[in-house]
Amino acid sequence: MSNKLNTIIEITPAHVKLLQFRGPAHAPVITGLDIGVTGGLSDEAVGAALSHLIAGRAIEQERLTLVLPRRYILMKKLRLPSTQERDIHKMIPLQLVELTHYPLKDVAFNFSVLEKESDGYSQVIVYIVPREVKARFAAILLKLKLYPSKYILSSSGIVACFLARKDAQQFNTRAAVLVVNMDCAHTELCFVYEQRLRYSRHLDYGIRDIADGNISGLAGQIEFTLKAYRKDRGGPEAGLILVVVPSADYLVLLGGLADHFKVPVQVDTMQISISFAGDAILQQGQKHPDVSLVTSLGLIAGHGLNAVDLTTREERRAQDQRNISKKMIRLAVLLTLTLLTGAGTFAPDLFFKMERLNQINAQVRSLKPQVKAAQKLIAAVDSLDAYFSKRIFLPGILLRFQQSLPAGVFFRSLEGSGEGDFVILGFARSGAGVSALQARLVESAAFANVQLLFSTKSNAFKEELVEFKIQLKLKPEGVSG
Repeated sequence: MSNKLNTIIEITPAHVKLLQFRGPAHAPVITGLDIGVTGGLSDEAVGAALSHLIAGRAIEQERLTLVLPRRYILMKKLRLPSTQERDIHKMIPLQLVELTHYPLKDVAFNFSVLEKESDGYSQVIVYIVPREVKARFAAILLKLKLYPSKYILSSSGIVACFLARKDAQQFNTRAAVLVVNMDCAHTELCFVYEQRLRYSRHLDYGIRDIADGNISGLAGQIEFTLKAYRKDRGGPEAGLILVVVPSADYLVLLGGLADHFKVPVQVDTMQISISFAGDAILQQGQKHPDVSLVTSLGLIAGHGLNAVDLTTREERRAQDQRNISKKMIRLAVLLTLTLLTGAGTFAPDLFFKMERLNQINAQVRSLKPQVKAAQKLIAAVDSLDAYFSKRIFLPGILLRFQQSLPAGVFFRSLEGSGEGDFVILGFARSGAGVSALQARLVESAAFANVQLLFSTKSNAFKEELVEFKIQLKLKPEGVSG
């Protein structure tokens, strides 16, 4: 069994859940499970509960996953003119300004390709999280000296848990399945089709809200979600509603749910096979019969495949730097121990190596004058290169802009900051012309950071035109003089 210890922390409206597991991906074993009651999502309540859960536990930071609640994530479906994921990744920021009320720098995003069409377009789902949300949860964990290496969308675990069921292949593959995962104080609804998440929704309605047997509220919310899924054109109609409850105690309470829908309804427990290192760990979860472990156990059973990871490049770089620092410290300690324990045995060999090192140091000192002269020459060349590289050759830029113009699109003005930043104002005979111009500027090797600031219909030149404003930056290789 692998000794690598993986930790998942899941924060929900009423609880904090911590699961730890080891072992190979095809046969993981749960080695730790604990649940803390928060009674809400305040920073103080979550921090206090989590502090209690991690007390005395070993946690490997580079294998720590934080599950982001669906309630904080925006999901948008787009149809974009490319089938290459690299191009799609460049196009999405152009759409984020219109999809959210946040500036581009204040959000993180990821996407999943649902379908690549024969005409060169792709249907994608974009997952958007405000950076302030991630910063809030990161701050709670930072106080406890925890640094997540991954931020995963909660819906990913629910989909993975469904796919890990032994009977998952028996469901009608030509229809979507609506998985309704009920937790103590909330419910998450996920549409699954072709083994992918197509649409999901969070409800502030949970197991405790049906304790009196009144399920009309839940039925109404499921019906509303079905309508929203159809409106969003998330995929085929649902052929089954699968309601997953934390324990068999709630099966009877939801028995009448099928009467509210024409679509078949199945109420069930988790129904996946996963190993626990001991009965005591399994019993720890059974102490909370109204708490769902579907999300975390699904991420474990599904090996993290197709999980929506909302970790940014900056966060990955910071994690890599922390890992390098740890390795350097371990190496220094190991080197010190080796010298202390092996000095007597390897003293002659160490002496000759030290002599050789002294000879190398002497050679380095003798080369210092030549190195200083070379450094001065390099500095002079760099200074001249920096001066000439900042000069902008306007005729070349205007030619590049003119080459990017589709038919029916006209420039009105071009403004530049002198640092390679430009703003284009112009008119187009249609919105499609503006979109075509965006796409060409994105694909151009000369421009970067292409953003549509606005487009609006206006009357000019005795006809209705689309006025637009685009901001972009000239790439360094496109600035020359």
